[in-house]
Amino acid sequence: MRRSAEAGERPTGNGLRALAVEFASAEAAEELRKAAEEEGVYLMLSREYRQAA
Repeated sequence: MRRSAEAGERPTGNGLRALAVEFASAEAAEELRKAAEEEGVYLMLSREYRQAA
């Protein structure tokens, strides 16, 4: 995610850095939220799912 965030630092219109994820497990989604908040990246998460036991 850090590499993607760095790539998003190129000057654009408003300087918004965003990451879009269509599917993520509940565990991965939580980690993405934490990392996005730490890095100042806007996270767009479409769907979370729980892995079957």
